[in-house]
Amino acid sequence: LVVDGRAVRLWGIEAPAAGQTCTTTAGRAWPCGARVRDQLRSLIAGEGIVCQPKAAGLELCRIAGLDIGALLVKEGLAKARGDYQ
Repeated sequence: LVVDGRAVRLWGIEAPAAGQTCTTTAGRAWPCGARVRDQLRSLIAGEGIVCQPKAAGLELCRIAGLDIGALLVKEGLAKARGDYQ
């Protein structure tokens, strides 16, 4: 995620890289990285993002008060880490 021209790693999640391919439990490959990228773009389009540092190199970011990392976990687009587990 890029916020105000700087790269931000979201706290509480492990998301696939933009070019990563994932495999379903049925063995079907799908472009999970592109899906996360597209979902983030859709989510942040025209919205103000507010981020706050949570741990070394990780930030908690919100759009309209909603936690972006938690939304990605809820949608099945990222793995929960730490408090999100």
